Amino acid sequence: MFHGKTKEENRQLKTVFSKDIKCRCSMIINKLMEKYDKNIHDMSKDLPKVLDATLRCYDGDCTLCQEHSIVCKGDAALNWWSRSHYLSTYQITALQMDKTDKFLLQEILKMKLTKAAVESMKLYDNTNKNEGVHRAMSVNLPKNVIYSKNMEGRLASGVHRNNNMPGTSTQLKCKNLGVDLSTRSQLYLKKMDTNFKYSQDYELRPAVQERRLQQSAEKLAEHKTWREMNKKHDYYCKDQLDPQPALHFQDHDSYCKPKLNPRPAAD
Repeated sequence: MFHGKTKEENRQLKTVFSKDIKCRCSMIINKLMEKYDKNIHDMSKDLPKVLDATLRCYDGDCTLCQEHSIVCKGDAALNWWSRSHYLSTYQITALQMDKTDKFLLQEILKMKLTKAAVESMKLYDNTNKNEGVHRAMSVNLPKNVIYSKNMEGRLASGVHRNNNMPGTSTQLKCKNLGVDLSTRSQLYLKKMDTNFKYSQDYELRPAVQERRLQQSAEKLAEHKTWREMNKKHDYYCKDQLDPQPALHFQDHDSYCKPKLNPRPAAD
């Protein structure tokens, strides 16, 4: 299926190709979500055609790409083989697939590009969002502290802060508790909301996302170059992680024998 000369090269190309499939399927789902405004029923109508076009594209047939592939235009300038950072960096321009490889690739694509797969992702959540919620909850409920009396209140406070901006959440809590905030405190909380909103908008800017994708591509190319330059060198040495003794003795006897003070010279 790959053009590697050794098993190690083929293993590396398989890893790169698996990352490319994941990236392409995620991009297709995001494009369809934007097109149909996260309507799963309308998305499911295009998924069979998208899956067929994607499978044909990897097989070298881009006749359906311009109409159904979404991420591949099918021409020589704007095709997926040149657009993908993974394939272009490792110079993968064709796949030598037989019937078994096509069937396996089709089953892999079905894990992301089918109606059942999209319905399982209907909440549009991922691992990053789960980790973000855990990190936000750990502010009020750290793992190393047990709050036996006010755990529910601290959890509700964290949920309220996530649903609202930090400054707004603090103002609402103080208002319900009957606490009057000074003008300086209100300005500080307002500035906190402004910084929070700016940080969110900054992450979603197209220029920022494009720059980060470019940085990822540069890191991928740098990693590939480093592996090629150092593939003949083995930096491993035996016992490299073992603690080194503080003292080194020439032989066992000189260390074990008691050291006697020399006799004073006779007058």
